[in-house]
Amino acid sequence: MSSNAANNMPTLAYIAERTMTAECTLNRISYLDGSFFQGRKSIIHQTLLVVYLFLLQVPNGTISTMTGLSLPTVRSIVKDIYQVMEADLRMEDVQVGGVGSDGQPIVVEIDESKFGKRKCNKGKRVDGVWVVGGVERTPERKVFLLTVPNRNQNTLKLMIDTFVKDGNI
Repeated sequence: MSSNAANNMPTLAYIAERTMTAECTLNRISYLDGSFFQGRKSIIHQTLLVVYLFLLQVPNGTISTMTGLSLPTVRSIVKDIYQVMEADLRMEDVQVGGVGSDGQPIVVEIDESKFGKRKCNKGKRVDGVWVVGGVERTPERKVFLLTVPNRNQNTLKLMIDTFVKDGNI
């Protein structure tokens, strides 16, 4: 165990020995390698505090003030949290519908909307993006939303086949 002079925090490292042909080499492997904390300049307890405050739904500006980290650093950590959550999602988590616990099919409502912006709030609407979504009529109200390039039959059928389970009304 060595001490880091910059923040006076202990730094742990694992030293692995390998023998290659006739000579021995030492490789240092940090305990942070391959983890969420790898490559971060902030101290681990500050990063954990940012994660904790994020889970409490504290705004980024307040997190920055409370932790003493800069706002771009907090945003970077929060962005990485979202990436970890996205990587952890399974297809079952984003699919809606199917058969309920009572054996009845779950009703899924599907709708589409176009989101765009008018120039100076006058005249013809400019190009926007189509958003298609579906929601269950259950107490959980599971939902999916995604942008689609167009609303043709093939696109909508592919979206429904992907995100809506079989056995729905």
